[in-house]
Amino acid sequence: YFIDSDDFVSENYIDNMYNLLKKVDSKINLINLPVKKFINGKEIEIQNGNNELVKSMNFAESILNDDRQMGVWSYVFKNRYLKKKKILFKEGFLFEDQYYMPPIICDQDNVYEVSSDLIGYYYYRTRKNSISLSKPTLKKVIDKVNAEMYKNNYFYNYYKNSPVIIKSAKSSMLSTYFTGLMGSIYLNDYSLQQKYLINFRRIQRQINWKLDLKQKIKIILTYLPGKTSSFFYYRLDA
Repeated sequence: YFIDSDDFVSENYIDNMYNLLKKVDSKINLINLPVKKFINGKEIEIQNGNNELVKSMNFAESILNDDRQMGVWSYVFKNRYLKKKKILFKEGFLFEDQYYMPPIICDQDNVYEVSSDLIGYYYYRTRKNSISLSKPTLKKVIDKVNAEMYKNNYFYNYYKNSPVIIKSAKSSMLSTYFTGLMGSIYLNDYSLQQKYLINFRRIQRQINWKLDLKQKIKIILTYLPGKTSSFFYYRLDA
């Protein structure tokens, strides 16, 4: 089990988790945990479960739709499984969880989603100077796009016969290139901006289903002058 040094958990969380692990089927290698964001003293639930097994493909869809977290702190792993598979983190990468989790998820038949009623919550503390929330740097923008696209492509290729996964993966790709585009505009990196814009337009042309409001707004922003679109994006994302 992994936990970030600046996060915290509910009272008796570890004891509750220990009692849960004694009861869970020994064939289960991966458990997904309830999570709340902790922002300026406010708690916001971002995921919860119903104490049930979920097919790994359905779980992957939830991740691509941003309904489930990729952070390793939101999972319990069977230690014997990780050692057997020799699954290690990539060194020197930001957003390393995006590389670590997809192969593990796709290797499962099911993921067990736990309810907060059973164990409580993991509290993910958001800080303005954290990697995910601080202002863009060139390395951060590139590493984030690369990591997100690794995740998107892994699920896309593994479940390539599933129209539902294809749709969710394409939508996630659109969001990934949009984020990279906004970061490159903020950094005044024209060549990177053009690279991400070309890929954004490519995915946009491939999507032939109804877009949600958030995706429509992203597309509209890409047609605004660079600095204007970047200004609105970071104001809305603050």
